[in-house]
Amino acid sequence: MKKALCTALACLLALGLFVGCNKDESAVAAGGSISSAQVDLRPTNPLTGLRVDDDYAATHRPVGVMINNLKAALPQYGLAQADILYEVVAEGGITRLLAIYSDARQVPKIGSVRSARPVYIELATGHDATLIHYGTSTQADALLQKNGIKTVDGMALSTVAFSFDEVRHKTYSREHCTFTSGELIQKGLDKKSISLSGAPRCGFSFCEQSKFSGDLYAPSYGKADEVSFPFSGYVSDTLRYNAATCRYEKYQFGQPHIDAATGETLSFDNALLLYTSIQVIDQIGHVDVALDSGTGYYFTRGQYEPIRWKKGGVSDPLTFTKEDGSPLTLNAGKTYVAVVSDKNESSLDIAPGKTEAPETTSSGASSAAE
Repeated sequence: MKKALCTALACLLALGLFVGCNKDESAVAAGGSISSAQVDLRPTNPLTGLRVDDDYAATHRPVGVMINNLKAALPQYGLAQADILYEVVAEGGITRLLAIYSDARQVPKIGSVRSARPVYIELATGHDATLIHYGTSTQADALLQKNGIKTVDGMALSTVAFSFDEVRHKTYSREHCTFTSGELIQKGLDKKSISLSGAPRCGFSFCEQSKFSGDLYAPSYGKADEVSFPFSGYVSDTLRYNAATCRYEKYQFGQPHIDAATGETLSFDNALLLYTSIQVIDQIGHVDVALDSGTGYYFTRGQYEPIRWKKGGVSDPLTFTKEDGSPLTLNAGKTYVAVVSDKNESSLDIAPGKTEAPETTSSGASSAAE
């Protein structure tokens, strides 16, 4: 019964009836404090702020998997089980995804898997996550070598840590048919003598959460039922708030972004939109993504606010503050992070009450990328 009441309170907060991280006063006995019987003492997943049944996530470093996000490669598998999902533009205006898992052991299929780029390496190492990928760009390989970063690379471990889907290959190009899994990732880690033991590093701060607590944060800057933003002429994303689940559902290419393993649309408790300088650096179209600092927006519970973000060195985590410089506190749950060119900020559309399906963005960038 108490759990049901807390769920209802969460949705009330989403509608703006309550603002800020406040203790659920119903959990406090009259004239006293919260008793130990009322407090959820289970371990916390550092990547989500949520309580979990065992301490694996709190005692092991995560893994980050490079995911193919070409329209021709859809659908993908295993994204719904990621704790954090990054999306950043790559060469030719395409985007790739970096799926961060605090515990990938039980994920049966992840992918399709593609090659790494410098920005994804820096985002993964910010969580002290071991990167799982299939190949690199010249710039990415140089970054790995310079910093002595160990990864699980399909170019060396294709038969150990990855599988090729022959059935899928009947209708998909070869480069869209390589996958991994929790079990295969572990085999790759063992082969490279990489241990995940040790406390993870996140950089995100979450509201206090306990079994009977309704601690939630709802920004008061403005309402955001639907958020649309272009990465390039090739792809635009839309985040649509679902008041029934208190989550943002992700759309791309004018369609729901589906995890084929679950058949469900990807959804997130938090969405961070980070703007920065992105410059083309060679004739192939590889880009340099500046990860020093910038501005952006935080979306949660159907509300939003402007934020500031920064990242130090390659292995430093992203950190976030409000516009006034105070720390940004996220609601516990899954987080989506989009890193977008500041040249596209003027095309950001934040709308209350929008219900129609997003339009497919016209492409200047290409079938060649597919």
